[in-house]
Amino acid sequence: MPDIKKIFPIILAGGSGSRLWPLSRNSRPKQFIKFFEENTLFQKTVNRFNNEIFHSPIIITNNQSRFTVQQQLSEVSKNSSKIIIEPSPKNTAPASLVGIICSKMIANDPYVIISPSDHLVENEKLFTELLKKSAENLPKNRLLLIGFKPSSPHTGYGWISAKIDNNRDLFEIDNFIEKPPIELAEKLFKSNTSYWNTGIFFGKASTFINQFENFASSILKNVNLSFQKSTSDLDFLRLNENPWNSLPSVPIDIAIMEKSKKLFVTPFKGGWTDLGSWQSIMDNFENNYKENVFEKNSTKIDSVNSLLYSASDKVHLVGIGLKNIITIATEDAVLVVEKDKSEKVKNAIDILKEKKVEQVENSQNDYRPWGFFEILSKGGNFLVKKIVVYPKKRLSLQKHKFRSEHWVVVEGQAKVILDNEIFNLSKNESTYVNTGVVHRLENISDQNLTIIEVQTGSYLGEDDIIRIEDDFKR
Repeated sequence: MPDIKKIFPIILAGGSGSRLWPLSRNSRPKQFIKFFEENTLFQKTVNRFNNEIFHSPIIITNNQSRFTVQQQLSEVSKNSSKIIIEPSPKNTAPASLVGIICSKMIANDPYVIISPSDHLVENEKLFTELLKKSAENLPKNRLLLIGFKPSSPHTGYGWISAKIDNNRDLFEIDNFIEKPPIELAEKLFKSNTSYWNTGIFFGKASTFINQFENFASSILKNVNLSFQKSTSDLDFLRLNENPWNSLPSVPIDIAIMEKSKKLFVTPFKGGWTDLGSWQSIMDNFENNYKENVFEKNSTKIDSVNSLLYSASDKVHLVGIGLKNIITIATEDAVLVVEKDKSEKVKNAIDILKEKKVEQVENSQNDYRPWGFFEILSKGGNFLVKKIVVYPKKRLSLQKHKFRSEHWVVVEGQAKVILDNEIFNLSKNESTYVNTGVVHRLENISDQNLTIIEVQTGSYLGEDDIIRIEDDFKR
C-alpha cells in the first residue's frame, strides 16, 4: 500500500524548450540536456524529490520523449515511477490535473507538488524543509505557490504581488503580473512585496480538483475522461486522445490560480532559476575573466560579458571583440544574439518555422528507445550515420522500399538478421542490407554497440521504414 502521508511529485516533462534553440529542439528538449554537471535538468528534478518525504513521482511527458524519460529516470532512480503520455501538448493545466487525478487514485487524497522539469533549485535541503513545513501549516482547503524573492527587475518571469505579514510564513496574493515591461518590473522589484512566480504549486489533491470544478469544469471533465479511458503501453500509461485533444491549451495559472481565493504564496530562500533563456544559462555558468563565459570548444579574444558555447566537438567557436553577445554553435546551426534580447529567440523560431527551415526542429542527432544516431554526412542519394545501440537493445525488425544500407561495426558485438540468415559481427566486420530485405540489428553485449551506416537510394527519409516487429510497439 502507498504511504498516503508522503508528498506526490508531479513532474511536467513535455515542453519543447524552444527559447534555448539551437541546442534544445523537439527531438531533445532542454530538460533532457546536460548543461551543468553530470545530470540533465530532468534528472536533477527527479533527484530533488528523492528522499523519505516524497512518493515516487508521476511524470507527464509526450510520445516523442517517453523513452528518453524512461532512460534518464533509470540512470538516477530505482523507484518505480508512473509515466503518463499526453496525446498532444495542452500546456500545464491539463498536464498538472492528470497527475493530480492519478495521485488521488493511488493514495486517496495526498499532498501533491507540481513542478516543471527544467528549473535549477539550489539548496535542495532547504527546499525539502519548506515543503515539510508547508504540509504542517497549510490549511487543507488552501493551495500554495512557491515564490522567489527577485534578484533583478526580470521581464521574462511572471510576478506576484503579496500581502506581506512578518508574523506568518504564508501570504495572501494580491495580483498576478505576467512578464511585465521593464518599467513595471523595476517598480515591482523595489516594492519588497513581490515575488517571481516559480510555477511550483503545492496542496491537497482534492483542493486542486475543487478549484478546477469551480473555474475550469470542462477541463476537469475531459481530463477525467481521458484518464479513465487510458491504456497501458509497455511501462507507460497512454491517455485517450479524443477527450484530450478537445482540451484548450492553457497554463494552470490562468485556468485556476489567478481566479482562486484559496491560494497562498510562500518565499523559497534558496537559489532558484527558470532556465528559460540563454542569458539565464549564462548566469549559471561560472564566469571567467571580465565576466566572460566560454564553455566547450571556444576561444575568446578581447571580449567582455559574453557567452561562447559550442555543443559540438567538431566546431570550435572563436569570438573577437565581443560585448554582451551570446553565441551558441551546434553542428548544423549558429545563434548570435545580444545578451539582453535572448528572450526573443522564441520569436526567431516562429520565423524559421514559417520559412520551413529543417534545423528549427530536427538536429543531426536523433534519439530512439534503443539508443541514438548522428548524421555524419548526406547528399542527394546517400546518407552516412553513426548509430549507437544500448546494451541488450535491438532495433525493430524492418525493411525499406527505397534504400539499401551498409553496416560497419566500429565498437561492440552485433547480432544481425537478414531475411532467414542470422549471424554476429565484431569490430571491423561489415554486412550489406539490400532494398526490401527484412533485417534487424541487435546489441548482444554489455557495452554500447557502435556502427557506421551508409544509406544509398532514391529516397532516404525516416518514414521509409516498414516495421514487422518492434519491442517498443511503435
